[in-house]
Amino acid sequence: EEVLNRQTPDVRTFLLETSILSELTAPICNAVAGRSDAAAMLDDLDRRNLFVASLQSPTSNLQSPIYRYHALFAEFLRARLTQEMPGRLRDLHRCAAEAQTDPSRAVYHYLAAEMWEPAAQTIEEIGTQLLWQGLLDTLTGWIYALPARVRETRPRLIHLLGSCAWEKGDLDEAYASLEKALHGFE
Repeated sequence: EEVLNRQTPDVRTFLLETSILSELTAPICNAVAGRSDAAAMLDDLDRRNLFVASLQSPTSNLQSPIYRYHALFAEFLRARLTQEMPGRLRDLHRCAAEAQTDPSRAVYHYLAAEMWEPAAQTIEEIGTQLLWQGLLDTLTGWIYALPARVRETRPRLIHLLGSCAWEKGDLDEAYASLEKALHGFE
């Protein structure tokens, strides 16, 4: 709290708004915070050791350095964001989802922004890949995070739930879900 309170209003707002991100890059931070100077801001935070860690070696050739807030500081910032700017949360998550290049991170932000249709579409697009990777709990968690009205109108999601149940050995659930998906596809 002391560190946050000593920052300028501009830096403070940047810290709060970007706290929803698991990884900080200039393009994503610019999109989320509606700025154009995130690269300089991140570099300044890193130089001042403000609970920001670089996730790459100094000799890396990446165009945009990747940073992460220290876990406890990020948790504190997210709690403070929820207290101080609750009306901004959905919009920040929407911006983050739309700027993400990693579909898994986009799903997280779509769900947090309650953007059910884009979340469902992205889950459908990457669901089979998650199945192959054995990320069954992640996939089912995402699908069940969607409202039932969205989930039930998308046979592909029901098929993915059935496939997850099959992989987990829950044959009764798998059969019921796959039967429901078949009817939905028909």
